[in-house]
Amino acid sequence: MTEPTKYALVTGGSRGIGREICLKLARSGYYVLINYRSNADEAQRTLEGVRAAGGDGASVSTACNATSGIAALTALMNAGAV
Repeated sequence: MTEPTKYALVTGGSRGIGREICLKLARSGYYVLINYRSNADEAQRTLEGVRAAGGDGASVSTACNATSGIAALTALMNAGAV
């Protein structure tokens, strides 16, 4: 696998349309951050699909509909945790 140079954050990426977007981004060379609210198992399944598609990524649980969730995600990204 080559070192990814592009990053994408997909809110609601654990299932449905969000999952398909994650997989397409992975095939296009993006490092995919899969944001989910409560379903860690589905987020893990999406992450496995991203890796099977030749990409890489991480899953992170935050509520992006709240300022505190965005702040927490930003702090994780700035710290290099995701």
